[in-house]
Amino acid sequence: MSWSIATAAVIFALNSLQYRCEAVAARLRLQGPLRANGTGRVEVFHDGEWGSICDDKWDINDARVACRQLGYLDAIRALPGLKVPFASGRIWLSDVSCTGEEENITSCSHPEWGTSKCSHSEDAGVECKRAEKPSVTVNCSNLITVHQGDSITCVCRGEGGIPAASVTWYKNQTQVGETGIEQETLVLVNLDVSDSGSYKCVAQSDQLRDEKSIEVVVYVFSGYLRLRGPFKDSGTGRVEIFHNGQWGTICDNHWDIRDARVVCRQLGYVDAVSSLRGYQVSSGSGRIWLSDVACTGSEQNITGCSHGKWGDNKCRHSEDAGVECTTTGEIASVRLKGPLSESGIGRVEILHNGEWGTICDDGWDLNDAKVVCRQLGYLDAVRSLRGYMVPSGDGQIWLDEVGCTGRESSLTNCSYTGWGKSIDCQHSDDAGVECTNEVKTPPVRLKGPLSEDGTGRVEVFFNGEWGTICDDTWNTKNARVVCRQLGYPDAARTLARSQVSPGSGPIWLDNVVCTGREKSLDNCQRGGWGHNYCSHYEDAGVECSSSGAVTYE
Repeated sequence: MSWSIATAAVIFALNSLQYRCEAVAARLRLQGPLRANGTGRVEVFHDGEWGSICDDKWDINDARVACRQLGYLDAIRALPGLKVPFASGRIWLSDVSCTGEEENITSCSHPEWGTSKCSHSEDAGVECKRAEKPSVTVNCSNLITVHQGDSITCVCRGEGGIPAASVTWYKNQTQVGETGIEQETLVLVNLDVSDSGSYKCVAQSDQLRDEKSIEVVVYVFSGYLRLRGPFKDSGTGRVEIFHNGQWGTICDNHWDIRDARVVCRQLGYVDAVSSLRGYQVSSGSGRIWLSDVACTGSEQNITGCSHGKWGDNKCRHSEDAGVECTTTGEIASVRLKGPLSESGIGRVEILHNGEWGTICDDGWDLNDAKVVCRQLGYLDAVRSLRGYMVPSGDGQIWLDEVGCTGRESSLTNCSYTGWGKSIDCQHSDDAGVECTNEVKTPPVRLKGPLSEDGTGRVEVFFNGEWGTICDDTWNTKNARVVCRQLGYPDAARTLARSQVSPGSGPIWLDNVVCTGREKSLDNCQRGGWGHNYCSHYEDAGVECSSSGAVTYE
């Protein structure tokens, strides 16, 4: 009996020790393309495996604990699932409830490990606050560099105290970067190196007798990618690839969403929203390295895809390929069924919980069809198909009331009722699409007594019907795009409200925001088709110019 009591006491002590160690030593990490900046999906290490945290009850107090545990000063905000890339594998925690004072996320209230009923679209994240750099000086005794991937680090080792040399990078005697102290024992200076060449790292401080410097030669290998254009920092732009010591572009022959997905993942994004053709991105210069790229979508590197011989093509820079990438997304498989499915026409089915099911046609429109067609590898959609236009399916009706803007990378990024929660749909209501490999730019026209002279109300053709544009945010940049799309060199001015005759029928677009460089209104930022609170007295118009460029304020 005494042995049993002693054994039980030891087991109890070990269990208590295990619990205390878990509460103190559970590790966290951030995942996602912005994790180096303190922003990303939170993952926790448990039972030998990394897993995510469900965003149920996730708030700023939880984020503060996570950020401090990760070594940051504090949290700026808690991020819900749709604001961070989705994970895979285990979801370890849910309903985490911290006071904000805890030292470790597992010291906060939470249910039993691994009992969450959440999906990865609910993975929790954080945006953390980084420390400011202290202003001190140092006697730097040694200077070395470390080359990692596409950045190099200059390290200044001090003889004691806190090092604080400022470090400047030069290439060909031109300054390309500068920073100060980052750590207590080292100055770590990351320089983005996306070009081959010789770089010089120079360290200086008030206590340095002599300037310390070191040179490093950087080689960027074939297959390295970058984006170029005004929206490159947002994941949208012309794709360039490095080969044979030189950056060059990719021709858009056969360029589709599968190629874009490989590019976006290689650049650190979760997925691609769309593949962009030459007229949708700014034209490059120099070499056109690749053409006829044909990826399956599963490759890790664009050079792993089928492609023509390097530099051997008859393309022009007006055909440079581009991408629009996204930091969020969960790609659910879709397919077409029916006698014309091989031609891009048929009933849409989506895979969920290991079972294929259909989509109800309630609210189903061309924006939804565009997302499906791009997800299937087509360039665009011709039209959305209602239930009576496609063969009826069987089994589950997975989605209902789908509402896409047309720019999503997957149907699961659109709004919809919960999986399998359709109430009044039958398989006679199954939704379908007609896809195409030709880009369909919605045509525009002018209406009014002076329309033949380039002045009038702007109308756009969508889903088989002409409609108007609301004049909210309507300006000369938008007018330029419209006039060029109509074949005029430029726009003279915008027209709004009482300056044009009111139209009738649908008001298709609102809050259109163009840079003025787009080839079509469809390439501008805008609200969803038909989503607005406008009346026809707000219809937008333009006065186009046939004499060339006009200067605007």
